[in-house]
Amino acid sequence: ERTTHEIFDSLHLIREGNVRILNNFFDIKAALFYGLTSLVAFLATASVHTQGARFWIYTVLSLNYALERLVGLLVQFGYLADVEPFVFLLRRLCLLVCGLCLFLSVCRYRNYEKLNYRSIATLTRDVRSLERQLTNLEAYIRTLPLALVPPPPNEEDVTESRGKAQAERSLLLPEEETARLRSPKHDD
Repeated sequence: ERTTHEIFDSLHLIREGNVRILNNFFDIKAALFYGLTSLVAFLATASVHTQGARFWIYTVLSLNYALERLVGLLVQFGYLADVEPFVFLLRRLCLLVCGLCLFLSVCRYRNYEKLNYRSIATLTRDVRSLERQLTNLEAYIRTLPLALVPPPPNEEDVTESRGKAQAERSLLLPEEETARLRSPKHDD
């Protein structure tokens, strides 16, 4: 009975050793994968069109690393038999999500300098068009006959017309004056 127990203990130690070696091997592979992926992500997001995706790509990479460690712990505690298919699936999914982040960043990119330049060019063109129309309108107004536009009244004309109205009133009889004031169209 003791030998069976020793055999199981030694098998358990071998299994733990294999798990440690396997974890170290996956640590080296993980370091290579995440190092190369981070470098490629940095180079891919160096463009103005894709720099908005950098944060999200590094967030996805960090979450994927945490999930890989979780899968490693599940294997170590015996909940999963093999870690390799899960890690392979997680890494493929990570690359797919990172590619989607890059694609969305390129699609949503707006060059505001270019848009502002176009807006300023349109406004400049519209202002020039309005200036031309104003110049044409001024030239047209200058060609109109002056008789259509009444001259402004002079001070002498105004005082003279007032004097005439007062003189005409003084010639009226009192009954005519009251009738004139009662009428709706009287001029004062």
